[in-house]
Amino acid sequence: MKYKLCRSAIAGIALLASAVTAFAQTIEFTSLNRKQGFPALLEHRGQYTDKISGVFARPTGATGDVPAMVIMHSSGGINTTTWEWSNFFLQMGIATFVVDSFGPRGIVTSTVDQSQLNYGASVADALLALKVVAAQPGIDAKRIGVIGFSRGALAAATSSFENLRAAVLGADSPLKFALHVPYYGGCTQVGTTTGSPMLFFVGKDDDFVSAASCTFAVGKLKEKGANIADYVMYPNTYHSFDVDRPKDLYIGNAQSWKTCVIGQDLDDLAYYAEGKQVTAKEYGEYFGKCTTRGATVGLNFQAKSDSRVRTKAFVTKVFGL
Repeated sequence: MKYKLCRSAIAGIALLASAVTAFAQTIEFTSLNRKQGFPALLEHRGQYTDKISGVFARPTGATGDVPAMVIMHSSGGINTTTWEWSNFFLQMGIATFVVDSFGPRGIVTSTVDQSQLNYGASVADALLALKVVAAQPGIDAKRIGVIGFSRGALAAATSSFENLRAAVLGADSPLKFALHVPYYGGCTQVGTTTGSPMLFFVGKDDDFVSAASCTFAVGKLKEKGANIADYVMYPNTYHSFDVDRPKDLYIGNAQSWKTCVIGQDLDDLAYYAEGKQVTAKEYGEYFGKCTTRGATVGLNFQAKSDSRVRTKAFVTKVFGL
């Protein structure tokens, strides 16, 4: 494995070094081509050409094999809240790996143009990060979880699908995430999961994604046998409700899917729009038409606090801390 200190990670490493970690280092690894998606993965024609990286950190005083959390950032990229989450888990005695899917690919933000990075590539990033973390000394490979936010939430949720896990890591690989925590996202794809427990958080007033679509998707996952530990919807809550900001912010040019009624069943690569099965081409056309502009992000302190309490209890239980 190649180790390299990336400029985009310097601030995060400094923050971690001053907090609760005795070790923080950037690890570079290879992932899926940014333009390839779920069909390429499931049809085994993925091209692993993109070099990306992540910051791996171990908690101070850790002895023996410790659990770990892979952290997948939002469409805005890695921010202060991302590092707060890393410290949150480090304080629990859990190692962290903050994945940077954007910086090494030359992407600053995908808020106004999600096509810069295919969602399938984001999922591959998460699964390959699992492989990277499992290979680190002193890590319990059976206790590695993933948490993601917005775009990263889709990766956190969809990395639970067994066919994608097998496509990226190999059918014979024993590796799988021990738990999945998607925050305000990951509400389009459904599939048969590995069986690892999942904890979802959404805001009822989210106008980046549709809370109703999230409810529908989680219901479909349950029908497929997914282990949904909980699905928490907060009232009067916008997107990015755990990110500190002085006031709600309306982003006029942000891509929004609040009016889209879409779905992808990745068990058989079936596409749905308005409740009807359609072709991939028809799905793309509908997606283009239903996508609008303008969405709001805003801190909800109560939702932030409650979700962290729930996340800590969930991770503690699954990891046996």
